[in-house]
Amino acid sequence: MELAVVLEDDSKLHPQWRANLEAVLETAPADWAMLRLNAWGAQREEDTAGEMWFRPEEPFTTNETVFFYGGAGAQLLRGKDIPRILAHIKSKPIDDIDARLSWNSSAPIYVLAKDQQPLLFPQNIRLAQLS
Repeated sequence: MELAVVLEDDSKLHPQWRANLEAVLETAPADWAMLRLNAWGAQREEDTAGEMWFRPEEPFTTNETVFFYGGAGAQLLRGKDIPRILAHIKSKPIDDIDARLSWNSSAPIYVLAKDQQPLLFPQNIRLAQLS
């Protein structure tokens, strides 16, 4: 399987990120096109997709005071699904990329639960503790 990891320039990976990523991948929903591995903001119970994953739906924000699944620090993409992901992004109005990636369509996008993110990004330990 051809995979691509897309990181923001300030992402800091856990020293054991490869092994941890393999363990995280074992829990991913089978139909994923993109896995968002490093997100901040609130998580909705109704978006739960397994023990470690959320499948975000609209809205991205509630009155711009509470944001859901923000950030674009790290994504894992399946090479074969990149055209579907691009089509999904292009089908939406211009907005922040994290908002675009928080609306699902024919390209299933999942977000790793905040309490699991320190396995890949140790700086997120504080985010997990705030959950």
